[in-house]
Amino acid sequence: MVNNTSPSLNDSNSEDTINIKQYLFRLLYNWYWLALSLAICLTYAFLSIRYTVPKYLVKSTLLINEENKDLSSAVSQSLDLFGSTVNIENELAILKSYSLTRQVVDSLQLNVVIFQEGTIKNSELYGSEIPFKIVFNNSDSVKNAPFNFKLRFIGDSIEIIHNELLTRQPLNEICTINEFTFHIKLKASEKTVTDIFEMRFNSAESATKNLMNEIKANTINLETSIIEISLEGTSVSKSIAIINTLATEYIQRELNRKSQTATKTIDFIDNQLENVQEALFSAESQMENFRSDNKILDISTEGLSIYQKLESLEQETSAVGLQIGYYEYLLDYLQSNNPDGSVVSPSTAGIADPAIQAMVISLNNLNNQLIIASSSASELNPQVYSLRTQIKSVLRNMRENVRNLKNTTELRQEELNFQIIEAENELNKLPNSERKLLNIQRRFNLNDNLYVFLLEQKAEAGIAKASTVASAEIIDPPLVYDQTQPKSLRTYQIAFVLGLLFPIGFLFIKDYFTTTLQGVQDVEKQSVIPILANIPFSHYASDLVLHDRPKSIVSEGFRTLRASLSYLSEDVPQTIMLTSFASGDGKTFCSINMAIMMAKANHRTIIIGLDMRKPKIFGSFNLSNEIGMSNLLTGKNSLTEVTQQTAIDNLDFISAGPVPPNPNELILRNSFKETMEVLKKSYDRIIIDCPPAALVSDAFEINKYTDICLFVLRHQKTSKEAIKYLNDVKSKSLLKDIGLLYNGIDYKKKSGLYGYGYGYGYGYGYGYGYGGGYYEEDKKS
Repeated sequence: MVNNTSPSLNDSNSEDTINIKQYLFRLLYNWYWLALSLAICLTYAFLSIRYTVPKYLVKSTLLINEENKDLSSAVSQSLDLFGSTVNIENELAILKSYSLTRQVVDSLQLNVVIFQEGTIKNSELYGSEIPFKIVFNNSDSVKNAPFNFKLRFIGDSIEIIHNELLTRQPLNEICTINEFTFHIKLKASEKTVTDIFEMRFNSAESATKNLMNEIKANTINLETSIIEISLEGTSVSKSIAIINTLATEYIQRELNRKSQTATKTIDFIDNQLENVQEALFSAESQMENFRSDNKILDISTEGLSIYQKLESLEQETSAVGLQIGYYEYLLDYLQSNNPDGSVVSPSTAGIADPAIQAMVISLNNLNNQLIIASSSASELNPQVYSLRTQIKSVLRNMRENVRNLKNTTELRQEELNFQIIEAENELNKLPNSERKLLNIQRRFNLNDNLYVFLLEQKAEAGIAKASTVASAEIIDPPLVYDQTQPKSLRTYQIAFVLGLLFPIGFLFIKDYFTTTLQGVQDVEKQSVIPILANIPFSHYASDLVLHDRPKSIVSEGFRTLRASLSYLSEDVPQTIMLTSFASGDGKTFCSINMAIMMAKANHRTIIIGLDMRKPKIFGSFNLSNEIGMSNLLTGKNSLTEVTQQTAIDNLDFISAGPVPPNPNELILRNSFKETMEVLKKSYDRIIIDCPPAALVSDAFEINKYTDICLFVLRHQKTSKEAIKYLNDVKSKSLLKDIGLLYNGIDYKKKSGLYGYGYGYGYGYGYGYGYGGGYYEEDKKS
């Protein structure tokens, strides 16, 4: 009985393990492809590392003080000159803004890049690395950028190659290319320069945009206000210069902004001081002259009371006038077509109204945000558009409020003037000389108090301007942190992995697109029909290997088959048929040697060629095919007449005979059944060579008269579709008691040993040199 037990889970795991070994052994067999792949990948990695222009990561850190603790903070708080808090996101936007980056590009002339030509790669030069100095005669005249040209020094002259045109001229003379004029000087330390240099001129706009993409500015973490500025470039000195300049320009920008606010405040106070100072000097001169002329030193008690009242009213009127002056300044600012910059704080004019103070602060904040946003975006940007809309709304509200405040203040001024008129009427009742002195004294004190107040305000603004400190400071100067390109170790690691993956991937792809059986594992994975033996590939000219080469590895394969036949049948099988999926699988070779094996085991054996469409066996035995089974089944000859004796003891042979027109119908006749019954009585073993089962149906009819059926599969020849066909045949019981022969494994090739040569009866014992001296092949080698 046939063992039809399905593979278990453990069998499946075993198969997976064998597959891993299979590919490992195949890699070992194809070690030269593996070595070649590794050599190519590692060589490429070496050349890549050797000729890749190195890149370095340079970093610097800035500390942004979110609350200013400088000397000006107390003064600026009273004047509200500039805010005391910093928005980190705004500072990041400023650092990466177009305007600030443009200042760096212009300052370092980054739109001009100089390369020194090498044999394979060009190296960028910067600063002290450049052996010559370029003096730009008109730095803003790069109109036709981008363009480039090559430069070579020859003695006291230079050669310039531009647009494939060569010009030669003396050193230090003005050169003009694309309306760009400059002259070149060799540095004093450079005596001779023989290299070729390439100069690339880009527009400042494109250089700025490229630099904006390269500069990275981010906070170290969410809990700190430390900003890390990093730049990756091929020139370390250039990257350091860029980051240093960027940080310097950023800090200077903030200082300029704060200084500008204080300057505007001082200018406003100076405008007020001019008028007050002139009035003060005039009153002081009048008072001295009047006292001198009239000999009056003291004022009466009544006069003093009236004087103090007038002085209080006039001081208040003066303060109101200063406020009206501020409102007029503010209205002029608000009514201008394009108001920009910060607004002088109302506290400078002594205005403590919280509403107007809040509006001025809000307007200044919006203006700062607009400056930041517009520096890195166009007018079409939604954020810029939104900020401008908000500013227009604030300006509109402020104009209305300021007009109202001005009108209210003017009404207060009129009321104060009326009170002053009443006080002056009382003053007129005094003696003429005393009244004149009081008027002069009153104007003097009024202007003096206002002058002192304005001087105090100006001094405070000056102190704030002089002691202005930026909210940012450099913590770490630019330092080289890492070489980002090339990464030698990582490149070699990737090359090594790719060197392994390429041959492995090739094997997987090759297997995926391979349609023929590549090993017994292909059979075992898809079918439970047992493989009885692996038959090695025969390198001999004769098909009678068991007779001519009894000690060969091929012969041993058939002996293993003889031992495995008991797996298919409890009794010793007498009648054995051999068939295959298609022609060329080796079933005839296997039939011949199996018959020889039985005969040499002292069994009276006959081999019958029933492949009447393509008879071949007779040639292997050097016998005739003139008569055979086709003659016997048609009744033209008897069994005795068609039976031929071979040169091998105990082995007879019946050829297929001449090709009949209807081979299948001959097998269906009773004469075939009767012939088989006679042969079973006369012979111990009957070996039948059948035509391919997948091509013709003869094998299914012959199988009715046989004990077992051996299906021959050929290594790297039989299609994988044969396994599906076999499973279908077995499920329909078209063939009974099927066993498989895996034929054609070439053990001279290690591919037959490693991964694809394993099977029942072979595989592990052969190793290198097959069997360690057990076979003829070993002795020959």
